[in-house]
Amino acid sequence: MRSVGYKVGMTCSDGVYIMNRLLMTGDCTGPSSAQFVLKEPVVDMAVLETARGGLVRSGLGFEHCDVAIVTNVAADHLGLKDIHTLEELAHVKSTVPRSVRRDGYAILNADDELVMHMRKQCDCKIALFSLDENNRLSASTASSVAWRRSTRTAS
Repeated sequence: MRSVGYKVGMTCSDGVYIMNRLLMTGDCTGPSSAQFVLKEPVVDMAVLETARGGLVRSGLGFEHCDVAIVTNVAADHLGLKDIHTLEELAHVKSTVPRSVRRDGYAILNADDELVMHMRKQCDCKIALFSLDENNRLSASTASSVAWRRSTRTAS
């Protein structure tokens, strides 16, 4: 994104970066770090890693987004604030793709059944990815996304 002119702010488990400069160190995947980036006047593109702990304790840190990516629902994230099953964790993680604007994209892992279930809860466009080249769901969605993109740019 930086290479095409955006001034990027990013939160992740390593810290907060504004225009590739580390401003805070540590796990900055919660809503306060997201707010820090979103309030920075120079930032015009935000990439916000959103961890389940921050979601459970304090919510997203933003109301809507243009793109959300959910990579997995894994057992190593269980045990916080009454989240004891993978289904409960999937519900918490679904907060992120449910926040996508109607004209935005939820990008979901087609190899994870619980992540795939999230598409039913989204009111936005869906794109799927897969590490399995034979996953028929991600291949058909990729064709659909490419078709939509080409028809939009042609008009």
